[in-house]
Amino acid sequence: MAKIGRVEDLPGWFNLREYQSCESFMAIDWLTCLKTRQLIIELISIGDIYGASDLAERVRNDPTDCFRLDWEALESPVRPLSFADIAFKGGMSLMLGPAFPKEAEQWAQTANKIAAGDWIPDSSMRTPIENSNDESRSLFVNLRATDSVLKDAFSAWLKDVRSQQRTASKRERPAYHSWARYGLLPYLDLFIWTKLTGNQIPYQLMSEAVGYCQGGSSKGGESFQRNVRPLRLNLPQKLAELEALAAIEAHQEEPAT
Repeated sequence: MAKIGRVEDLPGWFNLREYQSCESFMAIDWLTCLKTRQLIIELISIGDIYGASDLAERVRNDPTDCFRLDWEALESPVRPLSFADIAFKGGMSLMLGPAFPKEAEQWAQTANKIAAGDWIPDSSMRTPIENSNDESRSLFVNLRATDSVLKDAFSAWLKDVRSQQRTASKRERPAYHSWARYGLLPYLDLFIWTKLTGNQIPYQLMSEAVGYCQGGSSKGGESFQRNVRPLRLNLPQKLAELEALAAIEAHQEEPAT
């Protein structure tokens, strides 16, 4: 283990030029690359150093590889509710029965009534199809209403739901257009390297190594720590936002029929 003091002492595989294509990344590109880094970080956290090292090595060979499999379909943040969604919600409630016994009992009773062809209990008639630990919501949309009325109703509903969440929502979309200037991807790769090797890189040196800049000028370690480090700490949330945004961008790029 060592504390790295110069850019020249960074690992030989690290070359900032390999990350230049990040400047043209769209949401789907960031999503693909960041998902891989998040997986490596998770493997390290559970002690799978071999798996993390193997995946990190593949990433270093092509750090901006955005290859995706066809079955990795993007999921829009707004879409029709499916039977699979209902089955998942019910299954999760039953599995978490000890923690949420009332919800589990309600799902079990409702499922039994439907299977028997009976009316569902009165207590379930107006109960939302939700789970206490679920971050998605199920809605009924009356398409007989005008678009204006539906938008107003959704805005009111969303405001109410957001007010009940533990973390405050943000109005803006993920500012991924600045992540290339922040040096987010090379930072994550160097961070992963420090976790795998035990070496340390001070934030001042890290900001210099990854080309961190704001407004066209280089910034110091304190600014880097304030702006870039939180992106790593909030990576799971950023991935969820990126997936939704990537689905929207993909829909906007579809040719009109």
